[in-house]
Amino acid sequence: APMFMDTTIEVIHSFEQPIHYYLGKADWVVGVQSTAMYEASAFNIKIAVFNCELAEGAKALIDTQNAILVNNAKDLSKQIIEDTFIPNTKMNFFETIV
Repeated sequence: APMFMDTTIEVIHSFEQPIHYYLGKADWVVGVQSTAMYEASAFNIKIAVFNCELAEGAKALIDTQNAILVNNAKDLSKQIIEDTFIPNTKMNFFETIV
């Protein structure tokens, strides 16, 4: 899409670097069912989950307002451009161990 021509959108399909390297650079994480989305919540990264049957695995992220549900690429594009989603930073899925 022309609106993404001058962006730094990167699709991670192999892990040449540790996942935390990519999360440290990310503004958004998009997925369906992946532990990387839960890890992204610890980085306060905006998370979009594609609405499909497999998205049930990300229900907790959506229910706690750590992620938004998108129905298609157009919906995702709108969310990224409008940039109004603010993740719930008070909910943490990971326990801090000291």
